[in-house]
Amino acid sequence: MKVKLSRIPIMLVLVSLVMASQFADLEICLANDDVNANSNISKEEITNNNAVGGRDVFGYTLDESEPFDWIDVSSGTDTGLTSADHVTEAISIPFNFSFYGNIYNKVYIQSHGCLSFTDTTYTYTWSFDSKIPDPAKPNNVIAPYWGPNFLSPSGWVRYTSGGNIPNQYFIIEWHDLTFYAGNSFTFQTILYENGDIVFQYGPMLTGGSMVACAMGGIENITGKDGLAYLNFCGWPTPYEAVRSLTPDPNTWNYAFLPPITE
Repeated sequence: MKVKLSRIPIMLVLVSLVMASQFADLEICLANDDVNANSNISKEEITNNNAVGGRDVFGYTLDESEPFDWIDVSSGTDTGLTSADHVTEAISIPFNFSFYGNIYNKVYIQSHGCLSFTDTTYTYTWSFDSKIPDPAKPNNVIAPYWGPNFLSPSGWVRYTSGGNIPNQYFIIEWHDLTFYAGNSFTFQTILYENGDIVFQYGPMLTGGSMVACAMGGIENITGKDGLAYLNFCGWPTPYEAVRSLTPDPNTWNYAFLPPITE
């Protein structure tokens, strides 16, 4: 039996929890639709691959037929992020990258499973994944698996680049993130010179009985447009990849994104 509580007074939550403790087979899932909502889910509830897909307003689409082709990043540049850190300084990428109609050549990599091109000051909220899209900070986000997970003692976040003009790429790997005992999550984001984005999921081990909710997808600079790959609290299939296809510039829709001029 499951009881889902949403937007209810705190006293009612406390009373419900006390009552639930009297029943060994009662599972309480506290969740709401607020920004930065976070909850825990059992291993049995995350076995499905919830690809949201479709098309966002700007024109990005998902290609879930992308072949899995893991790239070794173990000898790449270490970001220096640790379990206590949140976000790097600006890191240069070797080409101009178009994202929602704006051009960037630097990224800010975050230890909880995402990166941004602009938001760097909201260090606390980085660890709490918001739904995609959502105007709450941080925005301008690329998030393969964004949640309150942290780097294990053996974990790292490294990056490297490769390819030749006009087919260069920049890749980031989050290696061995965890939350509960037995969790181990490893995944990559690849930015291609043509504007495409690939998420690759390596070992995604739950180990224990619980994981923390996470989110996957891309979101524009205002947070009003985005394309989710995972439902909120969804779960990616290990050893698979998905590509976000950049739209033809002639079809860009700026309804939620006036281009920045800086």
